[in-house]
Amino acid sequence: TTRSSGVCVTSTSSVEQLRSTVEHLELMNPIILLITDTNADLLSAEFGRYSRDYDIRLARSASEATTIAEQIANTDHPLALMVADTALWAATNPADPITAVAQFLRHWRQPVRTAKALVVAPVDRYTADHDHLRASDANGTLDAFLLLPRGARDEEFHAAVTDLLSDWGSMVPDPEAE
Repeated sequence: TTRSSGVCVTSTSSVEQLRSTVEHLELMNPIILLITDTNADLLSAEFGRYSRDYDIRLARSASEATTIAEQIANTDHPLALMVADTALWAATNPADPITAVAQFLRHWRQPVRTAKALVVAPVDRYTADHDHLRASDANGTLDAFLLLPRGARDEEFHAAVTDLLSDWGSMVPDPEAE
């Protein structure tokens, strides 16, 4: 970088170096894993506001989520938040969806202990799911249970998500630049 009469001129190699650094940092963004099917578009749109600072990944089944979580656990890429939609488990395990989601989250608490777990439910399932999830909430399987956002700018939902991400950020070491 050189200065000429107050104008900053950056060489092409410096720009390429900066671009490479930015791309590397983007690859290191912590992951938010959305585990949903029916509400995938809604949750993807809602979590779009976090895409600058987080790598948002979508799993449309429990088995796909397991595959992604295993891949993440075998890397240094941090998993910040798992968002599990009860509607997915209700569709795949109608006999006992809440036990299935709790078992999934409990299983992934072992290899990825610092990740936060958020369970969301559509309005038609919220009350029944809340009653069943109370025990999982009490034993630390999940960190929060929220109603799916139902309108534009659901700031109450996002305040809770931001609190979870802030708590996660305070528990993990800061990334080091290479």
